[in-house]
Amino acid sequence: KLPNYKQRIIDTCEVQKNRIANHFFVEFIGLLQNWFIFLRRKMSAKEEKTSAIVATKESEVTSSFALPKIELKSTIKTAVSKTNEVLSIMEVQKDMTSSMVGSRIRPLAFQAKQVAQKAVIIYESRQHYAPQIIAGSAATIGLLVSVRRGKVPGALMGTVGGVGAYAAVYGQPPKF
Repeated sequence: KLPNYKQRIIDTCEVQKNRIANHFFVEFIGLLQNWFIFLRRKMSAKEEKTSAIVATKESEVTSSFALPKIELKSTIKTAVSKTNEVLSIMEVQKDMTSSMVGSRIRPLAFQAKQVAQKAVIIYESRQHYAPQIIAGSAATIGLLVSVRRGKVPGALMGTVGGVGAYAAVYGQPPKF
């Protein structure tokens, strides 16, 4: 489960995305409705002209079918501007979210880097404490196995654990 603040950020982004999508959809549907109403009016005006005038010239018929250029251009301009508004809102939301997440990640990454450096230093100094590490590993493994299985298996596993610890500290198995 995500921490509370991360979940709130995700929820806020989802709500904003849904609002933007709904707003864009409503605006687009409104533009389409207006365009269809305009075309219906044009078609009904054309039908009235064709029913009133029986014999028309071909040039008059083709001119009545021509699409209006002014309304089409304004509709395209409105759709482009609304699309640009939606995209700008989404970009602002993305930038806000990434800056909030980035401001939280940077300090954590810095602390993780420091811890990793300390771990490397401790790992490099393991040879200074080799006898303690080997004896501790052998004793711990031997004690745990002897409690569960008995003295002989415990001593045997303690020896195996000591040899494994020696190999881990010095990087090679012991030479007998």
